Amino acid sequence: MLLLAVPGQFTKKTIVQIDTPDSVEAHAGKPFDVALRFHVQDGYHINSNKPTEEYLIATRVEWDAAGPKHLTDDFPPAELKQFAFTNGKKLSVFEGMQTLKAHFTAPASAGTIAIDGVFKYQACDQHACYPPGKVPIHVTVKVDR
Repeated sequence: MLLLAVPGQFTKKTIVQIDTPDSVEAHAGKPFDVALRFHVQDGYHINSNKPTEEYLIATRVEWDAAGPKHLTDDFPPAELKQFAFTNGKKLSVFEGMQTLKAHFTAPASAGTIAIDGVFKYQACDQHACYPPGKVPIHVTVKVDR
């Protein structure tokens, strides 16, 4: 049986932290990558970007359309694990420290730009899943010719 925590029932915790580079360098008009490290607090897991059950909320990043052209996100391989609430079914999850690689194309002109986005996830522990969470992302990109 899957248990969902009721909002306000628990003190809000920071379950996922995102580490972004201070800045990234890119060449005008060329593809570039941004490595985002995310850490899931011990004792928790988050659903992967490809959950094994339809009712689970996938981890994803929503990038601001005002930034450079976003191409794709490469998520790390997920782990298949079973938990007390899964009745023997294995779920596709992320735990601990992981790295996501986001791919973009730099604008045609030189200058400093920002990439903004939101890392969205659903966290669970051994007994229950919690309301979806989100962490803002901000990366400065220095574009040269």
